[in-house]
Amino acid sequence: MKKKLSLVLSGTILAIALVSGAAAASGPIKLFVNGKEIRSDVAPVVEKGRVLVPIRWVAEALGADVKWDKNSQSVRIEDQGGQSASQRLELIERFYAPESAKEAAETWAEAVKQRNGAVQYSLLSSEAQKATIDEFEQWNWVPGVSSPWTDKYTVSLLSSNNKDRYVYTVEFQMKTSTGDAGKGNVEVTVVYKDDRWVITDIEPDPDAKSLPDLVLP
Repeated sequence: MKKKLSLVLSGTILAIALVSGAAAASGPIKLFVNGKEIRSDVAPVVEKGRVLVPIRWVAEALGADVKWDKNSQSVRIEDQGGQSASQRLELIERFYAPESAKEAAETWAEAVKQRNGAVQYSLLSSEAQKATIDEFEQWNWVPGVSSPWTDKYTVSLLSSNNKDRYVYTVEFQMKTSTGDAGKGNVEVTVVYKDDRWVITDIEPDPDAKSLPDLVLP
C-alpha cells in the first residue's frame, strides 16, 4: 500500500525540526541518511534550539517521491519503495494461493508447524489480516515457542454448508525433548472470497490439553 505523508505549510518551507534543545553548532552540520552523507543545496541549520534539515533531500534519499501542492499549500511525500514491495508481495501471494479449501487448511497447518507467520497471514481474509497483523508483527512473524513444538498434524473435513464454505478440523500432535506433549484440535473455516480460498475463522478447542501458539482472527 502506498504510504503518504502530508505536511501543511504556509509557503515554500524547505526544512523541518528534527531535534529540540539542540546546542548552537560550532561548524557545518552534516546530514547522514542510513549511514550515507547527503550533500544538499540547503545546509542543515540550528534555529531556536532545533536542528532543521531539507525535507526533500532526506525523503528522496529514503526512496520517496516529494511533490509540492500549490493549491493546498502542502508537501506530499509518497513512499514509492513501500508501494512497489507491497504490490510485489501481493502478486507472489496470489500466485501461490491455494487451489482448494482443503489445500488452504493444510497449508495453514504446515505454516503453524513451521512457525511461519508470513504464510499464515497470507492465507487469511483481508478482514482477518487487519485483526491479526499487530500480533504477527509482535511475534516478528515467527509465532510460537521452540518447545513444545508441533510434531505432526491431521486435517479432516468437519462440515460444508455450500461449495464456497468449508470447516476443517486440524489436530496438532505436540512434542518436547522428553516425548509426547499432548494434542489438541482447531476448527478452521475456509471460504472462497475475492477469487481465492481464504481463512476467515480459527477456533481452538477450549478443552484441548496442548496446542501450538496460534494467532487468531
